[in-house]
Amino acid sequence: MKRYDELEDSFLRGEKPSVEKLIARELRRQRRSLSAERLAALFSLGTTNSPTSRAPGTRHAPQRRTHPAEQRQKRPPFWRELTPARPATPPFDAWVRTANWRTPVDLRPKRPTASPALRPTVRTRATSYGRLLDVLPGAITWVVLIGTFLGAFWAPIVTITITIALQLYWGVRGLGIAVFGLLGVRRILTDRKVDWLERYKSEASRRDDLLDWKEVRHIVIVPNYKEPIHVLRNTIEALAAQRQVERQILVVLAMEAKEEGAAEKAKLLQREFDARLGGIFYTLHPSGIPGEVPGKSANEAWAGRWAHEYFVQRMGYELSALTITSCDADSVFHPSYFACLTHQFAVNPSRYVRLWQAPLFFHNNAWDIPAFIRLVTLFMSMNQLAQLATGGRRTFPISTYSASLSLVHGVGGWDTDIIPEDWHMFLKCFFARRGEVRVEPIFLPVSADAPQADTAAKTVASRYQQALRHAWGITDFRYAVSQSRLHPEIPWRHKLPKIAAVLREHLVLSVSWIVLVVGFTLPHLANPGFFATDVGAFCARLYRDLIIGATVISPIFPVMDYLLSGPPANRSRWLQIPQAIIEWNLMPLITIVFVALPSVHAQTKLMLGRPLAYKVTQKRPSGAPAKTSRRDRPLRGAES
Repeated sequence: MKRYDELEDSFLRGEKPSVEKLIARELRRQRRSLSAERLAALFSLGTTNSPTSRAPGTRHAPQRRTHPAEQRQKRPPFWRELTPARPATPPFDAWVRTANWRTPVDLRPKRPTASPALRPTVRTRATSYGRLLDVLPGAITWVVLIGTFLGAFWAPIVTITITIALQLYWGVRGLGIAVFGLLGVRRILTDRKVDWLERYKSEASRRDDLLDWKEVRHIVIVPNYKEPIHVLRNTIEALAAQRQVERQILVVLAMEAKEEGAAEKAKLLQREFDARLGGIFYTLHPSGIPGEVPGKSANEAWAGRWAHEYFVQRMGYELSALTITSCDADSVFHPSYFACLTHQFAVNPSRYVRLWQAPLFFHNNAWDIPAFIRLVTLFMSMNQLAQLATGGRRTFPISTYSASLSLVHGVGGWDTDIIPEDWHMFLKCFFARRGEVRVEPIFLPVSADAPQADTAAKTVASRYQQALRHAWGITDFRYAVSQSRLHPEIPWRHKLPKIAAVLREHLVLSVSWIVLVVGFTLPHLANPGFFATDVGAFCARLYRDLIIGATVISPIFPVMDYLLSGPPANRSRWLQIPQAIIEWNLMPLITIVFVALPSVHAQTKLMLGRPLAYKVTQKRPSGAPAKTSRRDRPLRGAES
């Protein structure tokens, strides 16, 4: 038998290809070796062109002679046959073509493949290309920051140009947040008064493709670890208070097995609320599973797999009529949230490629936390509300969101080796379903806790750790780029905005606030003579006008928050708006500490290849609930 390299050389000399030569070349390309017996067995798989497949004493049937041009048109080059187009499932599609160029021979053992509608995504390997994607965001951030500081001494025009560009960007974006935020506030004030069951009946009388309202079930997963029982009790109380669908809600408390007393705490909550809901269950996520990163995503993945096995396979619920909701341990839903979700899920023909997101506000303990944390959470809430008011086309899910169980189960559930799971889960569904997945808004607010510890210093540290964990979402940039390469069937006009959004949001947060604060002050100190020139005077006037415009727009945000939350408990309502406006002027300094620095920290750790450990954010002083928490009274307008 010829050696592999001799077969390859004869193949390259233009000799007539045979099954032996093609298999030998493929083995060389894959750097694989087989025994002579195995290779002989593979040779026996040849077709009528192969001598080994011809019966003794028989001759080949005469073949029609074709023109060389026709041969070139019918038979593609050998490298295209041996290296097929980008496969749907790369680990399973290594093919070798036989001598007739048509019948494939699979050299790998048979493994089950996924349905074409739900193609599995493949995680990026630790290659040099992947490392480049990890390094890129941090490198851009440090180049901009270092260039801004050095430019203040040697090229002030560069520093001032970058500063004015960022100020203009935030001016335009702030105006958009103000306009669309007001539209979002209007939708919230309108939608929380809607009777969603009556609206469903009205549409059911005109259409026959709706799901049955009573058949829809909502699985709510509440991952938690060392959460005080009163926090979980308030969350489940909000679920039990849902209107019209409370018996259709199935709560799954995703507990960690390493937490002492987790099972006893879950059983106590079961006894309290089981009769008021469709059911309340709990899972114990074991620790130390190889390849898992401890955190919300791994715990949620465990509970999600259990929920599918129990409710679909054992209880017999229809998979197409089930939704699944990712719920933080401190999330308090509006009383009509799940009625609205039932309506949206039942009437939407695209229900299986949709995620639903409600605006998230931190009203539970808003007036028990320091002002600097309240301002950061206020801006986060207004920004998300404005994005939802645009229609949700460019929105990513945040913290608490809902989807169909068939979608979540079809893509394999939550990944267990990541920390921030919300954006990652959306990207996973988006690429698995060929770009058809999008987020739709539910304009009924969800209220959550802002970080709050026993002391102010611990509260600052807790908020910084939470911001660092959120900023670690920059890891999704590598994931989005790698998945874009693996899914060429998705048009770039759909993929590119997702990649750009992940990179833009993290870079803007890490760079802009630092540059805006020092980018105009530092050139004044280092090069005071520059502003005596015509160019310098023009830049100074332009920067001043932008600052005035931002100051005029700023009071709109606390006013919008007031319209949704009402006055603080035990405080004068007339002092809230002036106090919030005064606090808003501290925003530039606050964002450096709680937005910019955590973002730079996360990108630098990723650039250096250092992992981030998941730390639970403390959101209530240990031992007792907050004194003036808004959990003790319904959200403004919730009773209507």
